[in-house]
Amino acid sequence: MFGLHAYNLHSIGYGFGMMGRIGGMIIMMILFIALVVVGIIWLTKNTNHKNSEHTLPHPTDRSIEILNERYAKGEISDEEYAKMKMELKKTGI
Repeated sequence: MFGLHAYNLHSIGYGFGMMGRIGGMIIMMILFIALVVVGIIWLTKNTNHKNSEHTLPHPTDRSIEILNERYAKGEISDEEYAKMKMELKKTGI
């Protein structure tokens, strides 16, 4: 009468029934969401720091841009342009 079919896994100590499974799933979901949030925060902080270093133009690039603009406007002669450009490249400013 009380054969093996009367016993299931929950009655012999494996698990906590339906609430145990749902509770475990909820805990795992909370841990997963927390991990995703921490990952997003970490990525945001690291990428903003790296991008801020790369968004500023190199001083030489901006100096040559200004020199090119002055030459295009006719503010400096060919000789002055060549001399200034060579000086900028030599000094690395």
